[in-house]
Amino acid sequence: MKPLLLLLGVLFVGCVASQPTDSYIAPKLIDQEPFPMLPPNLAAFRQDFHMKLQVGTDGSVLRVQLTHWSGDPEWDSLAVQRIRRWRFTPGMYNGTPVKLWVDLHACVRCQEPVMMGVMEIVCPTRTIADSVYALLKRGGDFETLAAQFSIAPSRTHGGRLGEIDIHRFPDTVHEVLVDVKTNEFTPPLAVGNYFGIYKRVPWDVRVP
Repeated sequence: MKPLLLLLGVLFVGCVASQPTDSYIAPKLIDQEPFPMLPPNLAAFRQDFHMKLQVGTDGSVLRVQLTHWSGDPEWDSLAVQRIRRWRFTPGMYNGTPVKLWVDLHACVRCQEPVMMGVMEIVCPTRTIADSVYALLKRGGDFETLAAQFSIAPSRTHGGRLGEIDIHRFPDTVHEVLVDVKTNEFTPPLAVGNYFGIYKRVPWDVRVP
């Protein structure tokens, strides 16, 4: 059975203080693990649902509240584990990262995975990403530059993500990455409020 992928839309960002809601910038989803396969008893699973997530100042998911779900406790538990590994850009208030509750409406779709060995360098600004890209084009080492410039958790192991389904990335990334040849890298791509450079590598390049 095919893995499940999500299409998400943010409906509301909850306030963390008594400030006007429009002073906040909502978190944006930049990395999602697909949901687990549906068991046979969920063949008629509804294709849309709601959930509330608390996103931390580093973009990690701190808490998950399900409002409409499958009704299968085992599958729901596995799904929550996947959601906790999602990554967002942090919510911002007056230029400062803050914790925010996000109310998400999600539509579920089944899709064939596209497995690929991938490395990443995620930069906070376009200027930094362009500078890193120029260094790469001049022969700079991807792992060294990831450790030096990337703000993603993968920087601790040279930007290596291992073998992944590239659908976990936003459309702005996987639609470009699918056409990249092994050992080549993308130009800087918008990823939420950040900019990422992605390199396709052989599947045997593992994360430590």
